[in-house]
Amino acid sequence: MGPGPRRRVEGGAGITVDATLRTSDKSIYAVGDAAEFQQERHGLWAVAVEQARIAAAHALGVPHPVYEGHVPVTRLKVSGVQVCSAGRIEASANGHTRVHRSADTAAYRKLVV
Repeated sequence: MGPGPRRRVEGGAGITVDATLRTSDKSIYAVGDAAEFQQERHGLWAVAVEQARIAAAHALGVPHPVYEGHVPVTRLKVSGVQVCSAGRIEASANGHTRVHRSADTAAYRKLVV
């Protein structure tokens, strides 16, 4: 058995999907690193699992919520220092950014509104 017929799906940096994770070919779903939802891609395991659950439910015809995007959250330790980033790191055209640096604790905080 060879490969099936080739199909083309729309995409930019990834494969464009709707809120059910369907591509422009309604018989094909995309999740994880490959999926681009509202011009954004997330290469995180937790996001891929959430997307896979939603796509599988819709593919099987099971009522399931739609994908609404993901607020990226990353926590790690760099050179013994705990680092956390959540949400967007740049303000939109109408947004504002506040930065706080503390010399006493070597803390850096950035709030994007």
